[in-house]
Amino acid sequence: MTIRKTKLVVLASFLLLLSSLLILSSSTNAQKRRTGGTPRAAQPAAQFKTCSVCNGSGKTHEHIAKYEEVRCSNCAAKGETICDSSYGRPHYSKINKFSGEYDVCSTCNGTGRMRCRVCRGSGTRSVDRGYDVTKVCQTCKGGGRIQLTREEIRANEEAARLEAVRRRLAEEEAVRLEAERRRVEDARKLALESAITFANSLAPSLKNSIGMEMILIKPGEFRMGSDDGNERPVHTVTILRPFYLGKYEVTQVQWRAVMGYGYNRSTFKGDNLPVERVSFDEAQEFCRKLSLMTGEQYRLPTEAEWEYACRAGTTGPYAGDFNSMTWYSLNSAYHLGDLEGERTTHPVGQKQPNAFGLYDMHGNVSEWCEDIYHKNYYGAPSDGSAWLGGGDSDGYRVLRGDSVNGNNECCRSAARSGGGHSYHGKSFGVRVAMLSRTP
Repeated sequence: MTIRKTKLVVLASFLLLLSSLLILSSSTNAQKRRTGGTPRAAQPAAQFKTCSVCNGSGKTHEHIAKYEEVRCSNCAAKGETICDSSYGRPHYSKINKFSGEYDVCSTCNGTGRMRCRVCRGSGTRSVDRGYDVTKVCQTCKGGGRIQLTREEIRANEEAARLEAVRRRLAEEEAVRLEAERRRVEDARKLALESAITFANSLAPSLKNSIGMEMILIKPGEFRMGSDDGNERPVHTVTILRPFYLGKYEVTQVQWRAVMGYGYNRSTFKGDNLPVERVSFDEAQEFCRKLSLMTGEQYRLPTEAEWEYACRAGTTGPYAGDFNSMTWYSLNSAYHLGDLEGERTTHPVGQKQPNAFGLYDMHGNVSEWCEDIYHKNYYGAPSDGSAWLGGGDSDGYRVLRGDSVNGNNECCRSAARSGGGHSYHGKSFGVRVAMLSRTP
């Protein structure tokens, strides 16, 4: 009997467990049917933008107005009203107790009528029948924001992706350019060091067969130009090749020795005076003949070489004390202090030299350079070579240093001008350069 009860209890427990499992399974299936199967992945948060209708305020403003013009009832649309200041007597306001006559009404000036104060004499007046209505924006339901569409979300994501790509490419390009800049800078420094080493092996000065003294100009770097006019922009120039430059301007005795004793149109004659009234073409011809005569390679200096040599390591407007170094308009007259007298050139080498040992780089005569004249330095070479492309003035060539006719502004280290190939202007002279010899 006890065994039978035990079996019945076990059987009942089993049936109860089975029914519980069936109930749980049916509820799970019902939930799946309601949710469409497996639970969905979490959706991204909604994205919003400012409502363009209410501009984020959540309110829509409607203004309804109607303006009407009606006949002025005050003046019966006539624009005038009878003056009432004289109590029925519009032409007069009161009796003068001395004369017994009526005075003229000051309001209507005796006319009896005056402009209507309501319509200002127009006969009509404006009536505003309008009113304002402010209600909740129906686009954003007063929230001030509206949800982005799928197309807008995709467009924003694509724009963000493209912006990230652009930033990455820009960063990579910046890294590449910086690496290239460093490579070029290292190469420039190495080339400059090598050029200086080479220059140290050269003679510091030379003298050729016609007695022309040449000073060695070693390689270096300087800031060329100024912030004024045609001297802009200030830019860095690296002179990588040593060269020799005339210690003095070419004198008339040296010019005759090369060009012929009858070939000298200088205004002021004298063996040791600088030759002047020289054109660019004649200066080039002088260099060609001098090269054939001496066996060296003579040429005109480039504009960058000239300014580098003139500055001689200085950065100011002049290479030293201006009056001590320069023959110019205030100290070059026949009679010192005679500002009305004619300015005359002076023998070379009488003023103080610059730090490189060069004389008369400021003043005395203007000196031709190899370069074509440009109105500014935008696009100018940075290696000290001659700028022979382009130009703004029909192939004009550069003149530097100015002359005895210039003032202190014209004789600055950075000051520049130009002239035509065949123009042999007054006080146009020459100073020659020579390629450095191989040690």
